[in-house]
Amino acid sequence: MTTDVKMDYDEVERMASLFRSASLELQDLSDEVGRWVAELEGGVLIGEAGEAFAGALREILNPRLGTLAAKLDENAADVSAAVAYARDGVASARSRFA
Repeated sequence: MTTDVKMDYDEVERMASLFRSASLELQDLSDEVGRWVAELEGGVLIGEAGEAFAGALREILNPRLGTLAAKLDENAADVSAAVAYARDGVASARSRFA
């Protein structure tokens, strides 16, 4: 028994585009967090609380934002590859019956 696989190429490509857009937004957020850290270290929030907050932003939040952005880029590449693979398969199958 065979299974029909159907894909709305436009919607799947839109999903890949959304992954890329979200990744760029996370990278922008990471840059902004870097500016916040600079302001905190510049004296906006002084003392142990300021140091702890700046450290958490720099050492915990920013690396995790980077990891998530990289994963979204990976997902975008995977989805784009799946679309290309499906299109190639359809073209190959059609050529055998043409």
